[in-house]
Amino acid sequence: MAKPQLAKPLDIRMMSGVAMIGFEDAAGVVAAYKYAAQSEISLQVSPETTEILDEDTPTAETLLDIAKSVKRTGSLKIKNVTEEILAAFVLGSASTFSQSSTPVVDEVFTVTKGAHIYLGKSAANPAGAKNVTGVSIIGATEGTDYILDAAKGRFFIPLTSTMTDGAAATVDYTPAAETRERVASGGQSAKTAWLTFESDNAAGSNMTIDVPRVQMIPSGDWNLKDRDNPMNVSFDLKINTWDGYEQIYIDGEAA
Repeated sequence: MAKPQLAKPLDIRMMSGVAMIGFEDAAGVVAAYKYAAQSEISLQVSPETTEILDEDTPTAETLLDIAKSVKRTGSLKIKNVTEEILAAFVLGSASTFSQSSTPVVDEVFTVTKGAHIYLGKSAANPAGAKNVTGVSIIGATEGTDYILDAAKGRFFIPLTSTMTDGAAATVDYTPAAETRERVASGGQSAKTAWLTFESDNAAGSNMTIDVPRVQMIPSGDWNLKDRDNPMNVSFDLKINTWDGYEQIYIDGEAA
């Protein structure tokens, strides 16, 4: 038997491409899109049906299923973990932290042999001071009584230190004037965004998929130590309706 003729050439698609994410601002406006590099993305459709049974037979067989609702969801995994993406994962915000070069005098710490002491940790600066200079502990000698890691802003007190274990002591130092990116969790709502997927297929015709409103729900493990796999963060996608838009648009290539 001969195969039927196709209306169009065979189009089997081996999908690949890039995800672009435009986060909504406080006013619900998407002003710009950023490339979510090295991502894995999939969309799912889950219908809810009502089953109608034949009530007039000894065994109630299914007469039909009535589709009464449809839920569109998805998943997104990103390996290029930018501060903005990380902030979305921890339900917080990203900002630039500025460290001043104001000298610190007589910062109190407790001598604990065999332990590391961090400089400048506080509610205002939980990560502590970094790239410090001029570290001085009265009555102690660097390299003998304590071992300094200036870049990390900490020092180690060896068991052989002449400082008295458990005693209160003070340290002077000067942090470097610098800035660094900081992400802080904050119990914020899951980010809402416009998701665009631009395919660049290994086989088959390309398409652009637009999801005007998707809620990015953080999901899964955040691998801080893994010798076999790069860090990644994952999101469950909840596709919602935005006034005036359909939930999903699929555009083919221009004719």
